[in-house]
Order: sequence, then structure tokens, then C-alpha cells
Amino acid sequence: MRDTTDMESADRRWTDCYERIEKIRDYEYDWNDDGAAPLSKEVTELAEAVLMSLQSHNQRPPDSCFATDEGHVIISWEDEQHYFEIEVDAKLRCTGRQLARGASRAESWELYQSDLPGLCLPVHHQA
Repeated sequence: MRDTTDMESADRRWTDCYERIEKIRDYEYDWNDDGAAPLSKEVTELAEAVLMSLQSHNQRPPDSCFATDEGHVIISWEDEQHYFEIEVDAKLRCTGRQLARGASRAESWELYQSDLPGLCLPVHHQA
């Protein structure tokens, strides 16, 4: 059984990610001070759907969620040994990428909504 503090911390991190998506939705032209266009509603909605699916299937909450200059959303997890991300792109595709520390190349693959419940995150929660 998980410690109450761990559950509260996980709940806070989920909430932080959803709030971050809300902020990204409000981005206007030049949000990065380098001419980036606002992200499409469809990209932010898909990113939110990915978060909701992961959360409903008891996946570990992401460590961060951010927008890219290309109009994508990156949802990421990281520990001392691994980096894992899901990129929601402007063509409404999701790509999973993982990189072990010291590796020269990331492994990547296309993700589908049906993949999310059984997704095996290589990143482990630090207690």
C-alpha cells in the first residue's frame, strides 16, 4: 500500500500537468519570444486525453509537461537512469521516446491510445 504522502505528491503532480496544459492553451503568438505560433486546440486536447488515460490506468504522473516551438506538447518522466517522453505533435500523432543514461540514441515508436494503459515506463519513482 502506498504512503498517503506519496499519493498526495502524485495527485499534486497530475494537477500540475493539467494546469500546465491549461496555460499552454492560452499561449498567444510569440509566446516564446521567438515568433512561435499558439498551439492548436486539437494538440492540447490530445495531450490532455493522454494524461487522462495514463492517470486512469494508474501510471506514474509525469515529471514535466511543456510546449515546443513547433506546436507540440512533450510529456516527460526522468530519473537518474532513464528519460522517457510522449510527444503529441501538430499532426495529432503521439510518439514515445526513451533514452537510457549514456546511450547515444533514443529509441522511439508511435503510440496509440490503446497502448497507454499498458505502457511500461522505464522511469521509477524516487521514494
